[in-house]
Amino acid sequence: MSSTPRRRFAGSISPLALALLALAIIFGTTGGAVAGAMITGAQVKNGSLTGRDIATGSLKGVDIGNSSVSGADVANGSISGADVKDGSITGTDIADETRMWGVVESAARKIAAQGVYSVAEKSFATPKGYLQITASIDANDDNGVAGTGALIFAPAIDGNLIDAPHYLEFYGEGRGATGSVTVVVPVAAGSHKVELVVFEDGTGSVAYSRELSIVYASAGTSNAGIVTGRRLPARIANR
Repeated sequence: MSSTPRRRFAGSISPLALALLALAIIFGTTGGAVAGAMITGAQVKNGSLTGRDIATGSLKGVDIGNSSVSGADVANGSISGADVKDGSITGTDIADETRMWGVVESAARKIAAQGVYSVAEKSFATPKGYLQITASIDANDDNGVAGTGALIFAPAIDGNLIDAPHYLEFYGEGRGATGSVTVVVPVAAGSHKVELVVFEDGTGSVAYSRELSIVYASAGTSNAGIVTGRRLPARIANR
């Protein structure tokens, strides 16, 4: 009885089929764990990732630690006004460096024989520090009013007189005089308003040029202070 030769199946399987079979066995026993393994920071070499490895616009504010970015991380000149929210920066956010403000008024202002007049003013914001304030005025007696005028002037800050008022005497009808005073006062951080105010101590005057020069510095020594009990009226005449 003749016997049929047994087929040798292994000899008929190609090398590619064997390789695929081996891969199927490996993934079948590991449940796909190798293919599904997640790469973490531990698998990435320190300093090996650069900006080219991060998609443009993919990082958000929530991806950056609070207070982790400083001025050293920002290119000089790279931030403009368009990058800053309107009204979000005040004097307290600005480095404590010397700054200056000035105002000049030249329109004639008649000063009647009663009331307190603000004839020049400037508003601004600063950090805590000192202000050097120079107030100057050029005025005449009002020759349209009988008698001789006499003008008292003083700088004021935030509604309070600074130092003592200064006297400007004309020595005759229609005569003029000039006066100037410089004081240094401490200020708290925040918004401030400096004014040049005048009081009439005669029959009437006319204020011509008036100037305020204000310099801020983070440190200094005061040579004047708020005059106790000399707060300006809530309503200043002809403000």
